[in-house]
Order: sequence, then C-alpha cells, then structure tokens
Amino acid sequence: MPDNTFINDEWLAELEQLHQTDKKIQEAAAAQAQSAELRQQQATQLMQDTRAHELLRQVQKTLLASQGVLRFYTNAGGYDQAVALLWQGPVSQAQKPVKDELADGVILIGTREGQMWVNEEPLPEPTPQSLKQVLLLTCRQLVSSPLDTPH
Repeated sequence: MPDNTFINDEWLAELEQLHQTDKKIQEAAAAQAQSAELRQQQATQLMQDTRAHELLRQVQKTLLASQGVLRFYTNAGGYDQAVALLWQGPVSQAQKPVKDELADGVILIGTREGQMWVNEEPLPEPTPQSLKQVLLLTCRQLVSSPLDTPH
C-alpha cells in the first residue's frame, strides 16, 4: 500500500491558489488588451468620421503651400491616435522641419477616450464641419501670432 504521508494538503492548496492567482492575472491582462483594442478601433472610427487626415492634408496643401510634414501616432502623447502637421518658418514660407522637435508650427488632431482634440482643445462635436471650424480658428491664430516672425 502506498505511503500517503508525503502528500501535504497545505502544499496542494497553495499550488491551487497560485494557479487561481495566475488565472486572474491572465484574465485581467486579456481584458485590458481587449479594452485597448476597442479604444484603438473607436479612435480609428472617430478619425475617419471627422475626416481628420483629409482635412489636415487640405490645411497643409492650402495654408502651407504643400510644405511641412504629416506625422501619424498611436498611443503617444496621451492620445489613442493622432495626426500632426509640422513645419518650420512662417506659414507663408513654411518648410519641412529638419527634425520634428525643431518644428516652429504644429497642428495636432488627437483622440483620447472617444473625444477629439485639436492642439489640446476639445472638439465641440466630432463632425467634419466642427473640425473644419476649429482648424480654421487654429490657423487664424497661427497667422496672427508671433510664430510668423523669423527667428
């Protein structure tokens, strides 16, 4: 007959507890990943619904005479997704920045938790028309600001 004195109920109970703890950790990680994926899907949809990339490209083409550079970001700067227009120099003489960090001008459209922002200001409603209005206001401020004076 086998010797069962080697089996310790506390030892088995602790192993079972470790198993359950890991299971909870894995479930939480999966839920967090699913939540992050959902936020990215919502961010993509919001950017598409407002035509953010298209409108910012129109700003680049018209305001900056096709100069500057567009950059796309995911999970950066506190945003789920963002698109930025960067340039050096005054608006009327805009150039592509040598380095992004040296850009004189920036227009950033970002999404965070279902809300859209333009240069850190919340967009009143997520529609192309609302985004156009806010972009126009932002561009007016850029043209009337000291940004247009040479450094």
